[in-house]
Amino acid sequence: MKRLRPMFKKLEGIFLKEIPAADVQEIRYMTEYQVNYYEKVVIERRWPLSIREALDCVDFVVLHERDPRCYEYWPRMAELCKRAMDFLKANTGIWEDPIYGRGYYEKEKTESRYEFKHRILRRHAESLGFVVV
Repeated sequence: MKRLRPMFKKLEGIFLKEIPAADVQEIRYMTEYQVNYYEKVVIERRWPLSIREALDCVDFVVLHERDPRCYEYWPRMAELCKRAMDFLKANTGIWEDPIYGRGYYEKEKTESRYEFKHRILRRHAESLGFVVV
């Protein structure tokens, strides 16, 4: 590895390119990006809404509804949950709102589904030039 270090130093200019400041957009929090994404999908219907997207939206709201750091997004998240649940009730056999207090197993199941979607959205934000803080 010590032998390769000088070679990497010489090639550093080729591999690393600087991104202009005009191309970099900042997101204050990943929650903000996710709320904006789900508003575009669920409320504005810019893309076709699927059952999977509606369930992901509900998982996002359920896991963040009690988080005090997300206080400023609560009204928007409540509207998202309402619209997503209306879509699910109309298109599936789901007829009741999700309850967070079903126990540790349900929390683990919801967190694992949410974590997968969170990774996808984080990569999507980074590919668009957002800097996730």
